[in-house]
Amino acid sequence: MDLATKIKLYFAHKELKKALKVPRRVAYPNMSDVKNILVLFKSDENERNEALKKIVAEMRLKGQKAYLWGYLPTKKGPDTPIRPEYRLFGQGDLNHIGLPNKALTEELRLISYDVVISLDQEDSLVLDYLLLNARSRFRAGRKRSIKGLADLMIEMNEETSAEYLMEQILKYLNSIQPKEELKS
Repeated sequence: MDLATKIKLYFAHKELKKALKVPRRVAYPNMSDVKNILVLFKSDENERNEALKKIVAEMRLKGQKAYLWGYLPTKKGPDTPIRPEYRLFGQGDLNHIGLPNKALTEELRLISYDVVISLDQEDSLVLDYLLLNARSRFRAGRKRSIKGLADLMIEMNEETSAEYLMEQILKYLNSIQPKEELKS
């Protein structure tokens, strides 16, 4: 790793730590009351993501509004149409230290979500940053090296598919009783 990359990573981690310190109220959701769900994921090369779209379609049948935000690291800019419920972004949407730029972060914060689910199979500063900056009272995802990113973390290995992780998160969310607490 060259010096410039190390410097970028240092500042990116510093921004994540700053976002982690923002106090917020955590509400463990009753899934029957959840209306808005944001799903963050690393998109596949062909941008199809059919399994995730199927899960989202099932949520919509239950009256829940689901938003998919996919990060495709190989894309330079958004040549995919932007729709509020399905958003793909790439390298062109990142700032000088490799985190989502201000415009993308502000777009994310336009909606308040009941639940944000991160489906990254490996640590991703980009998705972690969005997870921390989404306006939500509950965050879920795979257990990772940075503590406190999510309120519900499921331990999975890196070979676990995003679809399986999503199924497990929804299974746990459907079984928990709602409770509210202050996290700082």
